[in-house]
Amino acid sequence: MMPPVYHRALLAILGLICVVISVVVAFQQPFGLWHWVWLAMAGAFLYALRRN
Repeated sequence: MMPPVYHRALLAILGLICVVISVVVAFQQPFGLWHWVWLAMAGAFLYALRRN
């Protein structure tokens, strides 16, 4: 297992990457559903970070 600090850092980085992908997808397909999928994934990572 990873130390807790590295685990939290990984969750934060993955959450931020999902947010960036969500913004890029939102500009490419303004009314698509993939934007919401990426935002939901980012929310899940950041929620796990908060619970950790």
